[in-house]
Amino acid sequence: FDTLKSGLGKELAEIQKNSKNSTQTRYGVQFLRTLTGIKARHADLLDLKIVEAFSAALRDNSSPSSDGDNARLVLILDAGCRGLMELSTDEVGAKAVAQRGGTRQLLNVIDSAELYSSEVDGVLLLSLKVLELICREASGRTIVNKQDGGTAVVACLRAKGTHEEISRSCLNLLSKLFDEEMVKKLVSQLVKLSESIGKHFTPGDLGNLSRLAG
Repeated sequence: FDTLKSGLGKELAEIQKNSKNSTQTRYGVQFLRTLTGIKARHADLLDLKIVEAFSAALRDNSSPSSDGDNARLVLILDAGCRGLMELSTDEVGAKAVAQRGGTRQLLNVIDSAELYSSEVDGVLLLSLKVLELICREASGRTIVNKQDGGTAVVACLRAKGTHEEISRSCLNLLSKLFDEEMVKKLVSQLVKLSESIGKHFTPGDLGNLSRLAG
């Protein structure tokens, strides 16, 4: 790895620079996602700005084409989300993902759920799982709330309320984001959604919503 470090830094810079080139980005992001599996090198990868590279790839390749979601887009989003998930498994990595644009791009993905076909449902679920990891810590929750994360989650619920796993993950994430400041913004939206997602509620979910409403 040490012998590759210099060249890897250049590769990461190229991915950020040419992130709108979906063909190049696809292979670059898949390579980076593989590297994140080497947990002992996460600190080196963070120093080389891997979060920024993933964020650029998600930012510039998350809009579905006019003729539907193409396979390349799904591959880029999937690899980017999986890479961010690997990095978010420890506190240092989760903090970096939150502070360096990762959460903002993940929120953009779930906020756009209504634009995607079912081919992207797996990516939406991955995005929500990464955000759940980041929101374990108060600092992560603060950043996601500042990025209007609650509204993005509600948008995802509205679009994918009939998908049980996505609904469950949305509810889990909302339970982590609830605070006094979010109450007024989310309650009215959640009430409108209650019919479509109600069948996925457990007593614990209802308890969370009761505390929010109360």
